[in-house]
Amino acid sequence: MVEDLRDEEKTYGTIEAARRIGISLERMYYWERKGILNPIFKKSGIREFRRYSMKDIQEAILIRNLIDNENYTLKGALEIIKRLKEKTS
Repeated sequence: MVEDLRDEEKTYGTIEAARRIGISLERMYYWERKGILNPIFKKSGIREFRRYSMKDIQEAILIRNLIDNENYTLKGALEIIKRLKEKTS
């Protein structure tokens, strides 16, 4: 999805987002391929750059904590996130 971002919400580039989440770029791209992270793309000239919202980053931090600290599998962590989202909607 390509979207022209205005300054309504601060977003972060890939390196900054990975640093804030506490994961490697490889892990971040893997999560993106799996559909866990869904960055928006900001055009700058002919190039497009991935941009992550603070909501994306916070959700990824929760997933990382469930996997790294609570010993969930990726699938298990995603189930927890899904249940949390269902409770809040």
